[in-house]
Amino acid sequence: MMRVRPVFEKFKSDKMYYKNKLYKIEESCQIPVCEVHENGKKETVVLEYILNGQQYGVFGHEFRSPVISKRGCKTTDILACVVDDEEELVKSIILDIKSNISGFSDDLL
Repeated sequence: MMRVRPVFEKFKSDKMYYKNKLYKIEESCQIPVCEVHENGKKETVVLEYILNGQQYGVFGHEFRSPVISKRGCKTTDILACVVDDEEELVKSIILDIKSNISGFSDDLL
């Protein structure tokens, strides 16, 4: 069985990250992501990676896979994943940062 192995840049928390790159997060950390909207409003989201054991994180800001055409395809604001090779498990979330939402809760209880 052939496995796809993405190419990652090593994330360094003291360095700037760039758009359309995938970063490998090797230790727990926080990553602030700022988005400036067309109306000039600035939104900041802070991602917190809490990694255990053999887990590593994946982070992409305004990422689009190189196999996807730029024409007619938008990028995602934030791609965040936690990969656990030992459990053969990947958990991911894709976020779009909006300036016109005043509050949100995913607590349905």
